[in-house]
Amino acid sequence: MEGARVKQEDALDVLIVTAVKEECDAVLAVDAGAVEGSAWEKRDSPMGLEVFVRPFDVAGGVLRIAVMRAIAMGRENAIMAVAPLLEHHPEIRCVAICGVCAGRRDAVNLGDVIIADRTWPYDAGKLKVMVDAGGKRIERFQGDMDLYRIHPHDWKQLAERFQPDPRAPWIRRRPRSYEAQGNWVLERLARGEAPATHPHRKRKCPDYDQVLKQLWKVKWLEDGKLVLTEAGRGHIDRLMTLHPDGLPDAGPFKVVVGPIASGAPVVEDPTIFDRLAETSAMRKVIGLEMETSAILALAYQRKVRFAVVMKGVMDHADAFKSDNMKPFAARASAECLIAFLRAHLPPGAPGAAKDPLDDLLVP
Repeated sequence: MEGARVKQEDALDVLIVTAVKEECDAVLAVDAGAVEGSAWEKRDSPMGLEVFVRPFDVAGGVLRIAVMRAIAMGRENAIMAVAPLLEHHPEIRCVAICGVCAGRRDAVNLGDVIIADRTWPYDAGKLKVMVDAGGKRIERFQGDMDLYRIHPHDWKQLAERFQPDPRAPWIRRRPRSYEAQGNWVLERLARGEAPATHPHRKRKCPDYDQVLKQLWKVKWLEDGKLVLTEAGRGHIDRLMTLHPDGLPDAGPFKVVVGPIASGAPVVEDPTIFDRLAETSAMRKVIGLEMETSAILALAYQRKVRFAVVMKGVMDHADAFKSDNMKPFAARASAECLIAFLRAHLPPGAPGAAKDPLDDLLVP
């Protein structure tokens, strides 16, 4: 099946890219808006990787949506998976990315979805290393920003107005974060109560054993004990002072538009977002992940007319980093992405000629 000779029944409108199986499975769980009686059908990609295709209803026609995952995480693996498929399917009009990311604390809550209005490889640039008179190593990083944007440009405004149906069943599956559960445990101890036998434990702290491990890890409890450390006491005293009527639950699910930084490493660093805001001159950065900049760069290079990134926030890239929120974040990003595409990507004729506006696309 070569590029221009794609059969009409095999033609695709959208390619959704994911990095890991859990993210791909989250897309395969989306049924809302699918053509009645349809199912995700498995195909093989030129690289031998699995591709799943399903038609979705839109105003005026049907969108044929494909989802694939790279062989592993990382930009190189994503490019190797996507480039051959775009070569074999030049009729693809939209490249989209969903999955999970880290989110900036106080900008987004765990489980929220970020739509990237801008993304860039934050680890591209020059690293200058000096050694002072005392032998101390001093590093200074100077970034080179290749910036890629959601396109077409009016999609940013559409993204800023987008919110999924609040009655959607998947929204109600958002779990209580380990951090919120941990704060509940700390509050009980600060008030002289026993969290293990508390009547609300199963509701407020359903992952009790895992939460205790996290509290020991961050040293807010003495290791192996239900005893507040000095740091733990300071943390919970501050929260209780701010919230005298009781610690608040997480706010309602929301979709937020903002910059997402893309880099090679998996990060656990509570200062990462402040450092990115300073070293990258992107003060409003709210997301961090590993593949987006490469895929959007490829979309621009291939002059794909539409491109959008949606990532669910699974952690804050700090010591409370865990997989607790990962399944929900992956599902939320998949549901939001397909709902957005159904609302705003017009149906197209398979094999249609290239839009003349494509030549005006620039990063």
